[in-house]
Amino acid sequence: MYDKFVSEKRRGIDYRIGFEALVAFISRRFAGATPQGDPAERRATLDGLLNATIRETGEFLEADRGYVMLLDARCETFTNTHEWVAAGISPVKDRLQNVPFGLFPWIQEKLFNLQPVLVPYVRELPEEAKAERNELEQQNILSLLLVPMVGRGALVGFFGFDMVHRRREWEPADTELLQIVAEMMANAIVRFEDMNVLQESEERLRLTLEATTDGVWDYDIINRTVLLSDSAARMIGWETTRIDDTATLWNRIHPEDVDRLAKSYREHIEGKNHRFEAELRIALPNGEWRRLFCRAMVVSWQGADPKRMLGTIVDVGELRRAELNRRETEQKYKQLFELETDAIFVIDDTEDTILEANAATEEMYGYSRDFLLGMKFGDLVHQSALLPYNRKPRGKEPAMLFQTHTHCDGSPIPVEISMRRISWQGKDVRLAAVRDIGERLRAQQAIKAQGLFLKEVIEAVPNMITVRDRNRLIMLANAAACRFHGRTEEELLGRSPGELAPMVYEDESYRAAEDDLYAGTLDRADGEYKLQNCQGETRWMRIIRVPLRDAEGQVTAVLGVGIDLTGEKQLKAELVRTGQLASLGELAAGLAHEINNPVNGIINYAQVLLDMIDDNGGLDGAGSQFLDKIITEGERIARLAHGVLGFARSHASEKAPCSVLGAVRSVIELVEPRLIREGITLALDIPDDLPSADCITWELQQILMNLISNARFALNERHPYADPEKRLCISASMTTLSQQPAVAIVVEDRGSGIDPALLDDIFDPFFTTKPEGEGTGLGLSICNSIVSEHRGALVLEQPEDGGTRVVVTLPAVLDAHPEAV
Repeated sequence: MYDKFVSEKRRGIDYRIGFEALVAFISRRFAGATPQGDPAERRATLDGLLNATIRETGEFLEADRGYVMLLDARCETFTNTHEWVAAGISPVKDRLQNVPFGLFPWIQEKLFNLQPVLVPYVRELPEEAKAERNELEQQNILSLLLVPMVGRGALVGFFGFDMVHRRREWEPADTELLQIVAEMMANAIVRFEDMNVLQESEERLRLTLEATTDGVWDYDIINRTVLLSDSAARMIGWETTRIDDTATLWNRIHPEDVDRLAKSYREHIEGKNHRFEAELRIALPNGEWRRLFCRAMVVSWQGADPKRMLGTIVDVGELRRAELNRRETEQKYKQLFELETDAIFVIDDTEDTILEANAATEEMYGYSRDFLLGMKFGDLVHQSALLPYNRKPRGKEPAMLFQTHTHCDGSPIPVEISMRRISWQGKDVRLAAVRDIGERLRAQQAIKAQGLFLKEVIEAVPNMITVRDRNRLIMLANAAACRFHGRTEEELLGRSPGELAPMVYEDESYRAAEDDLYAGTLDRADGEYKLQNCQGETRWMRIIRVPLRDAEGQVTAVLGVGIDLTGEKQLKAELVRTGQLASLGELAAGLAHEINNPVNGIINYAQVLLDMIDDNGGLDGAGSQFLDKIITEGERIARLAHGVLGFARSHASEKAPCSVLGAVRSVIELVEPRLIREGITLALDIPDDLPSADCITWELQQILMNLISNARFALNERHPYADPEKRLCISASMTTLSQQPAVAIVVEDRGSGIDPALLDDIFDPFFTTKPEGEGTGLGLSICNSIVSEHRGALVLEQPEDGGTRVVVTLPAVLDAHPEAV
């Protein structure tokens, strides 16, 4: 049909008739369009109508651009919401969004006066339209036509067309008919907005009905039907939300309530009461009676007769139960208020007067409760208080303050006050909980004094004490630590152990234990290390480290104690040397005999050789045999001397892998001749593939020498002469110590054994069971000391068949090359 209009215009039919026909067509289309569906669907329908109307009108007018501009709610800005452009014309919709209307005052004034804006030629705009002329010329617009869009009697926007390629003299019909089109579009837009508002209102009403606990009902008085909200249906126990037979409903109302309900209804209909209000009981399907409160009004009439009544119902049974619960809760709070050990005050927020106080206030202040009520809370502040009384905490957040209050006898009471604003009996008040902190302050002072005492104790301890935080930096150091490092405590704080003790921190095992301590997987680390003090001296230190944990068991710091073992090690070395010399003295008793025999042999063989020398100074063939014997006896002497010297000389004090079999054999070489002479049978049971012991070789030899010496004495004491039971057994095997690989060396004899009463003293220095002059009492003490230094174990056992068994357990070194013995 639209194409028909255009063709008629082209055939010269009157322009106005064609335009009127177009407007009529657009009017029919708007009249037949009823937007349905959700807001998005309605918006799409409206946009289609507006876009089609702008396009068709613009093409009829042979314009270059058409558009609809809508104003905001305050008519301060306009936005291009719909636009059509002819072929070859650039759209401007994107740049015309939220444009201040005041930038174009000439156009603004005309449109606000609901006048069209006709501009045949932009350059000829008057001086008062200078702003408009500049803007339109920038857009290359030659002619312009704008008509106001009016909805609800007010300007909502404007409808317009631009001419860019040519000028246009607008005719009166243009403005008249475009105004009609603009009104149709404005009405469509307003109708769309009204439908959205209506839908939103209906949605809010629906949500309100769903959210409210009250039931809503709508009574059609003429047809005697009732519509119920879901909550109303649930409240009266009705299966549906519609009641078609009200007689059934009346039959469920309690008989005692029917007359009163009917009377209230009549008085409302007759105009005696503005509302219909009544309390009633209704029977539920399960036989229970539910108490309801009903309130309603007639909202429409048919002549003099009521037509429709709207009302609500409330389950007052729930309200009554809620009231009982409120009273019960209030009673409980009252009991708690009275039983609270802190003094509780309710204070008027304006006058600062005490409105209520619990029983604890009487005990704390010595005043009766009646005396306290009406007092100013600020009057309780003691005159010696250093802090001023601030009676109004900010906002409703709780405030905490410390103050000194006054007892009735005038004595001060240090208190902690927790104060907050609350609503009480319909007014804003302050609730103050006051706690006597005198005991706490005294406890804090005692703790502080104890802390100072502990600090003095720590400072007096001769051992180094440090505490390091989670970052492994020193946070506490005592005087001994400061002296050792030659620094003040302030200079030590914040320093790392790697900086102060690099010799220790280079030890891989030390760092591994450190990681485990801070991870909480190790409860104690104990080891001996070399440290260099501030004088450059190397000292042996035993370092004990334990983790310090918080209440949740998390490691917060590590306590370290350093014990200087240098003097102790020197003393131990002297004791070991003393024991070594004692062992040498014991060896010397048999050494003369052992050397005397080969020396006599050498002398005798030499004499024979002298006798065998002929006149020419030569020897016959038999003489070479005597020379071999001399060499053999000389080597025997050399071995004895080598063994004794090896045992007697000073050795290195560093632990290293040591062959247990080699150490045993080296000692046996020294004592075997005496064992043979004393008739003692020696049995060795040491595997060749036994792992090495991690020890100082010569100290292991000293242990073996002392244990063998004790075994000899016990065997000779029990068996003065040769006897099959006069046996000494030395064995070794693989074992574990503290779940780590170790070797166990066993020295066992069938001698006289040890009196059980003496076992507690057997390892004490200078304690001996031997006759006077035959023992120093250092043997077992030295053995025990050496084994402890090696983190080993020494156990003395007494077999049931007699004798003594000593088990020495030392850490083992797997896959190591033992030190030569």
